[in-house]
Formats: sequence, C-alpha cells, structure tokens
Amino acid sequence: RSSRRRSCAHWLRRRRLSSAPWWQHPEEVSCRVGRPCGSLPPPVTLYTPANNAYITTATPVMSWSPSAAANLTHYQVIRNGVVVQTVTATNWTSGVLVDGTYTWRVKAIDKAGNTNTSAQFAFTVDTVAPTVPVLLLPVNNAYTNDNTTTLQWVASFDANLTNYQVYVDGVGAGTVVKGVTNFTTV
Repeated sequence: RSSRRRSCAHWLRRRRLSSAPWWQHPEEVSCRVGRPCGSLPPPVTLYTPANNAYITTATPVMSWSPSAAANLTHYQVIRNGVVVQTVTATNWTSGVLVDGTYTWRVKAIDKAGNTNTSAQFAFTVDTVAPTVPVLLLPVNNAYTNDNTTTLQWVASFDANLTNYQVYVDGVGAGTVVKGVTNFTTV
C-alpha cells in the first residue's frame, strides 16, 4: 500500500518472518522523493516593475530574484491571476499591454512539483503623455516690474497627473501639485 503527501512517499511492506500470517508482521519503509515532506522552494522577491509603479512602456520587463531551491526547474509568471508565461530565467518581457493597472507575481516550481509563490505587486501602464499646459499669465513677451510674478496656466489633462514642474528661463523654479494652476516666482 502506498500513500503520498507532497513529495514524500511512504510504502508499507509486509513480509513473513515466521509461520504467523503475513499481516501480523508489517515493516514500514520510507524514502524521500525530491525534497522532504512539507518543504517548499524558497519564494522569489519581485524587483521590477516595483510595487505600485507607473511605467511608460507597454512591454514591461518583469524581473525577480532567483529561488534558492537546489532542484528548481522553472518559474511561472502570473499576471492578473492568470499564468502568462513559464520560464527558467529570472526575467520576462511582457507582450504589449494596454494602459491600465495590472497585478503580477511569480511561482517557483521544483522537480518534485513543490511550489511557492511570491508576494503580489501592482503596476500601472501609462503610455500617453499629459496634454501641454497653456500659459495664461503673464502674456507672452509682457513686461513687469514685479520680482514675484504669478504664473497661471490652463490645467493639463491626464488621469495619472501628479504635479507640474515649473521652469523660469530654463531653470527649475518649483513643483506644484495636481489641481493647482498657478505659481508665484520668488
């Protein structure tokens, strides 16, 4: 009779040691197949895209640390809960993704079929640049004697816009958060 739990196999062998019936003299024999019972390959650590990252490429490279399992055979890349690729390397380049948010994780698999899955990361693909803000004040080529001029513009449109970087004469003057459309120079 044989029973199997994870990758550990146990056999119960009965042999006749005397004139008594065979079932009165069991001998249990165990052997290890692959890794010890209950032993999983170490999980991997996800590198890129980083958790909650915004990326501007539609074909992201997903990379992770190697598993320390001596008998590792391959990895499965899981995106949005679905296995999308099986690889032996510690990176994979996705096919073209549409703009949006995705989750990903990697499962390490050893020769005995034991698995361990990484933490889940999320990333957002954003390949569309924000619209150019339109400067309202001061009007182009205007003269002023005020050393603290207020710049004002029409807001840029982009669902993932976080801030505006303001430049005066090609030099960074400051950063303004999304929703604010003016900046006073110092």
